[in-house]
Amino acid sequence: MKNLQILVLVIASVVALAPTAGYGDSRLGQKVDDFQLQSHLGRDWSLSDFDDKKIVVLAFLGTECPLVKLYGPRLSEMREEFADQGVEFLGINSNTQDSLTEMRNFVDRYDIKFPMLKDLGNTVADAVKAERTPEIFVLDSNREVRYHGRIDDEYEVGFQNGRPEKTELRDAIEQLLAGDPVTTPETKIVGCHIGRVSKVEPTGDVTFTKQISRIFNKRCVECHRQDQLAPFTLDNYEDVLGWEDTILEVIADNRMPPWYANPDHGVFSNDARLTDDEKELIRNWVANGMPEGDPADLPEKVAFGDGWRIPEPDQVLYMSDEPFQVPAHGVVDYQYFTVDPQWDEDKFVYATEGRPGNTNVVHHMSVFIVPPGTKARQGVLGNYVPGGSAVRLDQGLAIRVPKGCQILFQIHYTP
Repeated sequence: MKNLQILVLVIASVVALAPTAGYGDSRLGQKVDDFQLQSHLGRDWSLSDFDDKKIVVLAFLGTECPLVKLYGPRLSEMREEFADQGVEFLGINSNTQDSLTEMRNFVDRYDIKFPMLKDLGNTVADAVKAERTPEIFVLDSNREVRYHGRIDDEYEVGFQNGRPEKTELRDAIEQLLAGDPVTTPETKIVGCHIGRVSKVEPTGDVTFTKQISRIFNKRCVECHRQDQLAPFTLDNYEDVLGWEDTILEVIADNRMPPWYANPDHGVFSNDARLTDDEKELIRNWVANGMPEGDPADLPEKVAFGDGWRIPEPDQVLYMSDEPFQVPAHGVVDYQYFTVDPQWDEDKFVYATEGRPGNTNVVHHMSVFIVPPGTKARQGVLGNYVPGGSAVRLDQGLAIRVPKGCQILFQIHYTP
């Protein structure tokens, strides 16, 4: 019998994107003068408090940058490892958008073992010319920069190497402790822009409330809102401040909004890209100091319902009866879950929807048809990607699934 059936695919899910860039003028040999900053707990710390340390590692960190979240636990582990050898780590948060409460939450969640200091007004970041998070400066006993750059090469923008092959920070510490020259003293920085205090007086007719909020609502807010997979929210003015340099970079590189279809091969109804006019409005708004505008000009809040984006499903399939435990950090190989839907007749599926159970831990998933008597995947039944839409075929179209088939979930988890 031919049945038109709505199949819903329910799983857990994530995203993590951060910008990348190289470094400008060399920081090597630069002497870092004494400074005093307050920690997230209210204690004052000075660089001179650590005069007895052979090495001080300055780590510029932000609470919402995806790469900082990945590397935070690793920095704590390194601090514990080298602590009895005269090495200290100091975390410095120069982001204007990160509050002390957010810093406390970050320290608790990622078990940060070293002091986390608030750099109000970007004073220290400006002094050492720090640009991004995470960004590392290794200071010798004279407090001169002997290493500047990334932590290692495990994480890049949009992908993971599985495990680090180059451990430049660790190598620099070990070489300095041994009295040897640092073999790789400077590396490319990968991370988010530091959210500096704007020095431009807000002016102009392009405002957040009138134009920019509408662009963000249309192109970004589906992911960049509270409790969703994107690393920061874009649905209110205050939360946008500090992210402007990162926003400009990712739209210039066409990394955001994510869209990988080749425009030379057709026009797509769900094209997520910003138009050239929208990009120009954002660039002008940032250049003019990001004026907020009149709150009366704000559009209505976009309603994102918790219900189905397809008609009420005929059947819900879960990838497993038990949740998959995702580690706090590291790399998780693709996971495969086979489900027997118990179909004793052919099904014709015209709508599918992936429903993440946890939007913070899954990069994407694909769902395949496995015909009876085989282990081979034959045909894609559905998928889930951050910001993606549900699948609804046109009237009269459906995917035929033979009776006795199994359904294979392929899931890419990211800690």
